[in-house]
Amino acid sequence: SSFWTHPVQKGICRGIANLSDALVSNRLRSAEILKKMTGGREAVHLPVFSNVGEPQALAPVKDRERRLVLFGGTELRRKALCQDLGSLQAACKGWGITEGIEIGPGTTPDREIGIPWRKLGALPAGEVSDWLDGSLLGFLSYPSTYLEKSTVFAAYAAHGVVPILPDACMKKDTLGLRPALHYLSSSHPDGGDTKLHKVGTAVYDWYQDHRCNRQSEVFSHLIFP
Repeated sequence: SSFWTHPVQKGICRGIANLSDALVSNRLRSAEILKKMTGGREAVHLPVFSNVGEPQALAPVKDRERRLVLFGGTELRRKALCQDLGSLQAACKGWGITEGIEIGPGTTPDREIGIPWRKLGALPAGEVSDWLDGSLLGFLSYPSTYLEKSTVFAAYAAHGVVPILPDACMKKDTLGLRPALHYLSSSHPDGGDTKLHKVGTAVYDWYQDHRCNRQSEVFSHLIFP
């Protein structure tokens, strides 16, 4: 948020935007800001894509393990295991999760989650995709207003894994994505597997419009109209 309010940065951004042939942003809110900055020019909205694979078909809830995945960079996972540990534990208990896995580089503190927990470290993209494809939930300590620019959220969405956010990350302004439709709060495990199926399907469907091949088409059209 400080980027958009700092006068020098705003001036540089406005100047570059006005010199450009096309405008693209991974956040709907930022696309609206770019449009305003440039006197009403349209800005294409393209949330980030998954860099660990994009399955062509959605694995149904009934075929998935009752597994929660904590995926991402070291600091993101550390935040989940320290600051948001209570939310992580509540999610596992509320949805009957029987195992958890942590995927990502670096080391994080050992915490008692309440279920068997494995730290797999950094894995090749294909292996991450395999784990996600068979998992039910994905935990993410990331503000809901910025989910469109999160590659971790994109990875969960591309695999139909239901994203779970701690209450502290559930913000009111969620343009582009909707709580209880595309992601869930850790403190409201209601609706059972029917709810998980609906959210997993909704976030997977949302993702399809900005898959890698779709983004390639958009950028190709913008560069070579």
